[in-house]
Amino acid sequence: MSTLNRVGDDTSRLGWAVPIVVTLGFAYVLFLPVSNNRVLYGTFALLGAIAAVALWVTRARVAVEAWVLAALLVVLTVYGLTRDTSNPGLIYTLLVYVLAPALYFLCSAVASPRALRLFLWAAAIVAIVGSLMLLAFIGGESGRIPQVFPQPIVDLMGYGATFRDGGSQARSYGLSSMAAIGPLWTAAIFVGKHPLLPPLPVRIAAAVLAAAASYFANRSAIVLVIGLAPVLAVAVWLIIRPRGTRIVLGARALGTALVTAAAVTVGLALTSPRIEALAPLVSLGRGVLSFIGVPTDVGKDESIRVDEQVRVISAWAANPLFGAGFGARIPDYGRTSERPWVLELQYHVLLFQVGLVGIAIILAMVMVSIVLLRRAAAADPAYVPVLVVAGTAAAAMLIANGTNPYLQAPGHMWAVFLPLAVANLMLRRSGGEWKNRSPLRRRIATDDRPAE
Repeated sequence: MSTLNRVGDDTSRLGWAVPIVVTLGFAYVLFLPVSNNRVLYGTFALLGAIAAVALWVTRARVAVEAWVLAALLVVLTVYGLTRDTSNPGLIYTLLVYVLAPALYFLCSAVASPRALRLFLWAAAIVAIVGSLMLLAFIGGESGRIPQVFPQPIVDLMGYGATFRDGGSQARSYGLSSMAAIGPLWTAAIFVGKHPLLPPLPVRIAAAVLAAAASYFANRSAIVLVIGLAPVLAVAVWLIIRPRGTRIVLGARALGTALVTAAAVTVGLALTSPRIEALAPLVSLGRGVLSFIGVPTDVGKDESIRVDEQVRVISAWAANPLFGAGFGARIPDYGRTSERPWVLELQYHVLLFQVGLVGIAIILAMVMVSIVLLRRAAAADPAYVPVLVVAGTAAAAMLIANGTNPYLQAPGHMWAVFLPLAVANLMLRRSGGEWKNRSPLRRRIATDDRPAE
């Protein structure tokens, strides 16, 4: 392992097996984020236990901003609980907004260079293998190639596909992970070489295949955030960059972008016999319009979201300041009878449940997160490319969650906490979390810095 990777690896004393086990656990979460709950929650329990033991054994230092975020989460939890403890979806909401973040917070606190490198490789493999499998299934269902998956595999992966108007629409348990993995690898194409990131050909393959699978599955929100990934990466860089630095787009990055765009265009031309095969782009436009409340004359999903927006905002207006509390449901309205408190428009529902006071707490968490990322970038510039990639994945997931309830599933929350893990590691590597402390503590902390 290079010096760049060894510095800040507080978990090295746990042995080589622990990062492998954690990587396999997260690989399963990425591959089947909404699969069998018994297996999934058992995997979460294992990951949480390993992270807790690692934190205890290594005494890994945690950035002060991370503790502030944890405190604000506790405040939000108490606030949401005290509004109404009889709400029907309270337990489910606590699982999503409390237990899952606590798990990822533990994992973020003990993340090491080796663990992050293995995680990123796992994310690349999941993107490539998962996308190829879904594309093969869609091709088999369309009759263009033989169907290679037996029914047990189809059931395990949650595969399904329909075809109409010259286009396809498919489903898969792992497809939703592409809302973060796709933008992650699209952004990674442009950040240059880094020891924690796979080689450029692997990043390109992961990004292109994730985009292709999402496109032919007709997942408009995922296609949107993958397309926006370069813009999101620049935005993240502008937010976290140290003062006095400039963005320089190298010839290699520009050439890569052009080659990738040309390959995607040729691929679409070869695989789409009719112009109707571009139906996902039309659906994407309708989905964006429905999110902001503009009615569309076609599209069942879009009309559902418009109706849901009206219902949720009307319910929020009954108590706009304090909200109805965690787990509250809108009277006589719901997507399913089993869980009527789970709706498509997550941010509208959050506003309905916690009101403007709760939204203010969440905005405070966003601001603290930005402070953490900026301080980490200033403290350890060597890891800024990884931080940009992680921040892009988080931003993409948050955008996609606006029209699809991705973050209602704990298996998707890793994307939001990945920048926290990278930033905390950067501060631990540089000793940045001990700034403004006693001279002795500063000297001890900086002993871990890489040699110049």
